[in-house]
Amino acid sequence: VSYLRSRYKISAEEAEKRLSLEADVLAMSRQLRPDSTFAGITIDHEPTYQIVVLFNDNQDRSAFLQSLPAKMRRYVKVRTVKRNAAAIDAGMDEIMQRLSILPPDG
Repeated sequence: VSYLRSRYKISAEEAEKRLSLEADVLAMSRQLRPDSTFAGITIDHEPTYQIVVLFNDNQDRSAFLQSLPAKMRRYVKVRTVKRNAAAIDAGMDEIMQRLSILPPDG
């Protein structure tokens, strides 16, 4: 709470509200993970607090938004990106593999 208050200049009440939503965000992420169009979730604290859910298609997500708990619905935004989570993970794996074969600095 103190970190959020200091970093984003928000009240203790606002910081606690944001922290209380983290469990819901984690549950939402786990629920969406099997969806092949799901690309991830980001949380923006500035300029306003929002939970951004990323998909790699542009389907109507009204039903998804309505299915969310009321306490988090107002903060969730949906955005479209080029790659889904599996493609992003594969890209990260490739980067890590390439980095691991680099000679150590010496």
